[in-house]
Amino acid sequence: MPNLNTRLGIPFGVHQCNAHSLFMELADDIMQQGTDCTHEEMCDDLRTKVRNWLEDIDTDDGGLVQQVSDALQAADVISSYRNEQDRRLIQDVAEVYQDNEGEWDWDQVMDLVLNHVNDSWAYDEPHTYTHTIEGVQLMLSPLGGAQLLWVMDSTHATYCRPCSPCVPGAGDLDSPDDEDSGCLALCLPPEWFTDAEEPCPYRTTIAVDDQD
Repeated sequence: MPNLNTRLGIPFGVHQCNAHSLFMELADDIMQQGTDCTHEEMCDDLRTKVRNWLEDIDTDDGGLVQQVSDALQAADVISSYRNEQDRRLIQDVAEVYQDNEGEWDWDQVMDLVLNHVNDSWAYDEPHTYTHTIEGVQLMLSPLGGAQLLWVMDSTHATYCRPCSPCVPGAGDLDSPDDEDSGCLALCLPPEWFTDAEEPCPYRTTIAVDDQD
């Protein structure tokens, strides 16, 4: 079953971030203090491509600098139109190879590459972030232009309507329901709403530790 906390056997709960002032505050905290999963995935993909291309370098087949340049272009680190920063990176990466007598210090190479691309990466689309607050595991992710706040692990659950098929298996925490007709989904602890501008949207909450 998708979107299920397998440890608890309870589906994730999902809020629209603009549905409550507390959710907007949490979204800010998650982006500022949490893990940028999208950025980490981009970095991992780039590390793999750079390593794959640089490992094929053979100085017997031509100049080192030109091969490094070709490898970094193939890995989408630089473009065919070189600027001063691109040329400096090519030279720095080639020096890593030379300084290590024909071997790659991959940590050093990746530091150079990631510092180079982090200055140029454009963030046109919202990223996915994760963060744990007081034992509650949260995720912030985009869906169809909206930002969703996911409750992936929590001390509490509530009854609500199921989400639409675009979020299969999860519970729509913005649509509270009763036990007889709703599904149980993980939710934010009710005490988090104590000082919020709007009241807690849940009809009832259940401590997860009380569940069989």
